Amino acid sequence: MYKNIDSQKVAVYAWDGAAGVAKTGDAANITAEISKDGAASAATNDVNPTELDATDHPGIYIFDLTQAETNADLVVITPVSATADIVIRPIIATPTLLTVAPPTVADITGVEVDNDGTAISLGGALKLILSVLTGKASGGGTTTLVFRDIADAKDRISATVDSNGNRTAIGTRDAS
Repeated sequence: MYKNIDSQKVAVYAWDGAAGVAKTGDAANITAEISKDGAASAATNDVNPTELDATDHPGIYIFDLTQAETNADLVVITPVSATADIVIRPIIATPTLLTVAPPTVADITGVEVDNDGTAISLGGALKLILSVLTGKASGGGTTTLVFRDIADAKDRISATVDSNGNRTAIGTRDAS
């Protein structure tokens, strides 16, 4: 769980102690109280959880948390069922402070600017990466390494290297 971040979920497991099986179909009877940093408890914003899947995940129920519910160093969520003999253990979490913003679609599909001012799209970056990882290479043992695209149709990267094979300069970087 991340601290002070919206749209997170917690899962709880409901067990029918009398029958000795996971309890399904009980979402409407399950509620939860939440305490943040040891303060007095209050009802969770999500009044009743959603049952995940009675067949493939029997007894698993999901509560949706608000940003405010995750804004603490210690979060205790204590679910209960109004149905007799149902056992649900509390969730005790110490949310982690997220120091890097989660990626957005714009981050993933956006344009990166290289040191020389050249714009490289995500697709272009993948072309360069794939050429080094899976394309043909030539010039090993010389001062110039060349990496071809995966179709072997063009040079994607040419690099100048020293006697130890360390790259000292990039001559060609074709991300088109």
